[in-house]
Amino acid sequence: MSVRLITIALAMALLSACGSGDDVPDDQAIKPGSTPSGWTRTDLKAVTVAAPPAWQKGPTKPATETMDITTWQHPVAGGTSDGGLEVRVISKPQQKAEKAAKALAVSAMAGLESGKVEPKSITWPDAKTAFLLSYKATIGPTDTKKTYITRTFVLDLDDGRQVQVTSLAAEDSGDTKLPERVLSTVRLKTGENPPDGGGY
Repeated sequence: MSVRLITIALAMALLSACGSGDDVPDDQAIKPGSTPSGWTRTDLKAVTVAAPPAWQKGPTKPATETMDITTWQHPVAGGTSDGGLEVRVISKPQQKAEKAAKALAVSAMAGLESGKVEPKSITWPDAKTAFLLSYKATIGPTDTKKTYITRTFVLDLDDGRQVQVTSLAAEDSGDTKLPERVLSTVRLKTGENPPDGGGY
């Protein structure tokens, strides 16, 4: 192959890469980031995610025949928690990411005193479609209510699976950017243990 043809091929490859669906806009609220030092990354087949060292991981439990849930909590004095993470891996989702995100928004507005929640379409590596929810959730009895900064990803994979990742941190924890840092470690894993048949 001549030098000219090699140069043309390289240029075409670069143009193709620049136009890929995984290009995250510079102004996107949450972008993929490296795993912070000391954090533990967990492989949940469809997705990997990292959590701070103080957060305690629970066992993965089947919520339904098609949904597995894994949670992390940061316990503090009094038996409450000032931060946490929940990952849902859905093998055969009943609705696409957009509708699922809207349903989660309605739930937050109805049950978590979140105010208006509007899912935003985002770009995320290896996601067919992706949405971000950002809001404040108020949880607990009236006399001990606590407000949490909450961020949720709803991600559709090309193989038909859906991943929902929610991270939160207490508003008075001193680190309200923690949920965004947690979600920045989310990495999808395509092609591993895909479901038999599609969802929706």
